[in-house]
Amino acid sequence: MPRNDRAWEELSGIEREIDHCRRLVTEHARRMDIAGFRSEESRKLHDNLLTSLKALIELRLIVVKEVEESESGRADYFRR
Repeated sequence: MPRNDRAWEELSGIEREIDHCRRLVTEHARRMDIAGFRSEESRKLHDNLLTSLKALIELRLIVVKEVEESESGRADYFRR
């Protein structure tokens, strides 16, 4: 598989994970509002979901940079 195809496939997978995590964050926030969940455990869960979403977005930025560099011939991340 050409490296750009592999890179875009990896990026697509990360995008799917980001979408899934966003849905989890949104659904949990909605349930917290409806049910009035304000417990420490519920807040910690929400914080963990947000942290996961942030990490996925940061990973996406790294992969986008690698894809751009690989397309310009400057990176070797996807040559392996």
